[in-house]
Amino acid sequence: MKKLFIVLALSIVLMGCSKNVQDDSKLVVGMECAYPPFNWVQTNETSDAVKTADGMYCDGYDVQIAKLIAEKLDRELVLHVNPVFDALLTDVQNGTIDLIIAGMTDTAERRQAVDFTDVYYYTEIVVMVRKDSDFANANSIQDFQGARVAAQTGTTHDILIDQMEGVNHMLTMENFPILTTNLVNNAIDAFIAENVVAEAIVLTNPTLTYIRFEGEQGFSLEEDMSVSIGLKKGSTELKEAINEILADLSESDRTEMMNDAISRQP
Repeated sequence: MKKLFIVLALSIVLMGCSKNVQDDSKLVVGMECAYPPFNWVQTNETSDAVKTADGMYCDGYDVQIAKLIAEKLDRELVLHVNPVFDALLTDVQNGTIDLIIAGMTDTAERRQAVDFTDVYYYTEIVVMVRKDSDFANANSIQDFQGARVAAQTGTTHDILIDQMEGVNHMLTMENFPILTTNLVNNAIDAFIAENVVAEAIVLTNPTLTYIRFEGEQGFSLEEDMSVSIGLKKGSTELKEAINEILADLSESDRTEMMNDAISRQP
């Protein structure tokens, strides 16, 4: 009897210590909720937003993609917010989340940690500046000599700054709201962003603008800067199911969803 009690007690302890037991009825999606128009946080409830564990709400293009995937997989969507963008890789590795849907680019380095689905949105790289800046008329990434240029922590954007000759490569910043504030307040002269993110920033910050560069005047990209969904290595069945869902989304569908997200952002 005593032995049976010990076995039962040990089983309970082991169950209590077990983490991240998979619940196939839920789809836990990680994002930073600070990267409009892909994802952002808001205090008010809307038909498009999803409530988070802390009582806030997240919306954006990524949220709509997550809702679509959860619906097609017949799972309940749960949003996991991690403000540290690069930490989402660890979250999916340790089973805290099922998917990363956070405007993340599929790179060779990241593929060492997680698997990626097919692309769910195509982007291009631009440079954000103040409209009254001497750099606002730049025609090439080499026209920023002396500029203080920054990027978000944990992104591929930071690596691209090294291609801009003669700039002051600033320390990375946690998210785009912080980058934007620093640019508006003249603490930096420019930062790297994706075009749709830049469009969203300009809508709420009319003193800013962004610059596109043609051909060789722009950045040399070793990898496609489009964005994909990250998931735990070896999740073949889930990856294939998501790729089928994404394949049914036309380019016009994706464009419409992104335009709607831009129009809704706070």
